[in-house]
Amino acid sequence: MKHHLASLVAAATLALAQPAGAAAEVWASARVTLGVGVSEGSQRGLAFAPGLSAGVKLYLPTDHDRAWWLNPDLGVAWTRGYAFGDSTVGAVGVGVGHQWGATALSWQPRALYGARGDGAEVWGVRNGLRVGLVAGLLDVEVSHQFLRAADGDAHEVLFSVGADIGQLAHLLTRLGPAPRPDPSQRPSTPRQLAR
Repeated sequence: MKHHLASLVAAATLALAQPAGAAAEVWASARVTLGVGVSEGSQRGLAFAPGLSAGVKLYLPTDHDRAWWLNPDLGVAWTRGYAFGDSTVGAVGVGVGHQWGATALSWQPRALYGARGDGAEVWGVRNGLRVGLVAGLLDVEVSHQFLRAADGDAHEVLFSVGADIGQLAHLLTRLGPAPRPDPSQRPSTPRQLAR
């Protein structure tokens, strides 16, 4: 297992490697996240917080294995388990980040709009700090979310782990098929060497 993970990291880093001055690239992004939320204030509680998002990553290479990137995306996020009710919100945002080989750091601001389980309309903002691992295939995010409803405001801290299936698909297509051995380049056998 350890060997396979190391191979994946090496392959992903090679796929991201670009010569200096390379052109910008657009990659698909389709993230699935699982997390937990903690709410403070008069409506404190703990909640399960899954989410889905789709968008693109615009890579702007700066060096061999480094790049700045923008990540506009649309998504939906749920919180289940708070004392004041579950919520479902749509999210739209544009993240900005920097990638160093297989590691990245980004700021992910988002505008939110949706509803709680009791039907109350909510809107707000979420600001997240995301650390990307394995060339963006996996990530860990800590974010602060503010939601406003007619009956009051809620501040939440969310901790999530995500996987980017779109990034995986792009990296696999970028790696291409495995090289096939050339039959004319067979290794020498002792019998061939004796001739």
